[in-house]
Amino acid sequence: MSRTKLPRAALVGCAFVLTVGCIPEGEHYDVSVEPGSGPEVAEDSTLALLFEEAAAEAGIPVDVLKAVAHTETALEPAIGEVEFEGQPAPYGLMGLRGDELAAAAELVGEDVEVVKTDDRVNLRAGAALLARYADEAGLDETSRLDPLAWAPALARLGHLEEDLAQEYATDVMFKVRTGLAVPMEDGSTFVIGRNDPDAESMIAKQASGLSAAGVTWLPSPNYNSRGGSRVEMVVIHTCEGAYSGCVGWLRQSQAQASAHYVVKENGGQVAQLVDENNRAWHVAASYRKSLNGNQLPARNGQSVNTFSIGIEHGGRASQSSWPAAQINRSVSLVRDITGRHNIPRDRYHIVAHGKLQPENRTDPGPNWPWTSYLAAISAGSGGGGGGTTPTVITVDNATSGRFRASSNWGVSSWASGRIGANYRYRSPGQVSDLAEFKVNVPAAGRYEVFTRVPGNGYNNDAPFFVNHAGGRTTVHRNLSQRGAQWVSLGTYSFNSGDQWAVQASCWTTGTGYVIADAVRFERR
Repeated sequence: MSRTKLPRAALVGCAFVLTVGCIPEGEHYDVSVEPGSGPEVAEDSTLALLFEEAAAEAGIPVDVLKAVAHTETALEPAIGEVEFEGQPAPYGLMGLRGDELAAAAELVGEDVEVVKTDDRVNLRAGAALLARYADEAGLDETSRLDPLAWAPALARLGHLEEDLAQEYATDVMFKVRTGLAVPMEDGSTFVIGRNDPDAESMIAKQASGLSAAGVTWLPSPNYNSRGGSRVEMVVIHTCEGAYSGCVGWLRQSQAQASAHYVVKENGGQVAQLVDENNRAWHVAASYRKSLNGNQLPARNGQSVNTFSIGIEHGGRASQSSWPAAQINRSVSLVRDITGRHNIPRDRYHIVAHGKLQPENRTDPGPNWPWTSYLAAISAGSGGGGGGTTPTVITVDNATSGRFRASSNWGVSSWASGRIGANYRYRSPGQVSDLAEFKVNVPAAGRYEVFTRVPGNGYNNDAPFFVNHAGGRTTVHRNLSQRGAQWVSLGTYSFNSGDQWAVQASCWTTGTGYVIADAVRFERR
């Protein structure tokens, strides 16, 4: 369907600067600033109008409907792709599938095929299904007005096992409680409202556990013995759906499929379904060395499952970007696996499912960040790859002793593409007021420098000054429609040492707030 862009609220911006100096006197590292009460960028996505219309018709809070859709499809309509044979195919913004798709279509008096392909009808059908589940859960008219009362109805979606159903409801309710500003591909912003006064503490608590060690054991019956075969490969998959539904399906014997691990979208949990010593059923193909650079020739013709470990990721191969926390957790998991099994950390031994089974699989899709993903895995010590010198260096605004800014820089946790719990932003001013990231380069070499943009609507003419071994280079970047992306500022030579700083200034004629979320150096 055609979507026109609503007028964006006027925002006045600042500029990034990478150099040394001009931090206001008295400002030190690790100074805390209280967060603001609302999103710094207004909602202007026309898609939000469809959600409001569907929610009003069904009598449910719009933030609940928005949060379900974001959990199911990340607001990118599902087109019937599945990861596992026999699994009902999902459709539309609500990811409706199987019996629920048919029931939802009947509730709104529409043909199933129309529900699959029309955004407005798909949302109406999904909202009607949620309203029916609210009836079954016994929500009265007063309770239905409260977005925080909908967990019992949400737990009925997908017909999951009780523990996974409760986890799914908790995931959706977290977004309803804390709110989210989602950058859309058209450059607009889609907002899920914040409905809990304790949202900031909830976000901080979740962020603090994103790199926690360990996994949750949720066994699947779908495996057999490796017969003593050595593990030589890690295969990266996507669920083509949300984490809870993926785990729930793979734990059913009728699925006849499994994976060793499933990584949740927010990186906060990893489920282990099959012991690494056993053979999970995650690739329905024999190994063809010609598809993989003629590597591992001794495995040619064998089932890939015999010598590999499979990792599923909540999400879809078609999505435009991947949550940083999920990627970071996956990096940690793969680094651990390759270290224990002495697997080389390269593109021939950490492989996409679609590369091994190209006839009918494309996951993890074209937007999986392979370059930085493999570089981050190789940065670990031990195992079959990488030494002790990091090839990727990331500094967040919350990294202890590595960031400073004046209290004029606000704090926000709204944008969904942020790194960590929050980021800093500032309105313009004809003053020198820098936000500084301090970067320690452990080994001399050439590094590509990136800045993180957590959402859309930010500065459209941000000048950057990169202070490097060869001098200082000025670059300009339009950040207004680069939400949830690492934006390159160029590749430069750096000497080893702790003297490098990435700074953001407030002096530009561009429009949109300037952002200080995180910076990254990747060795080239």
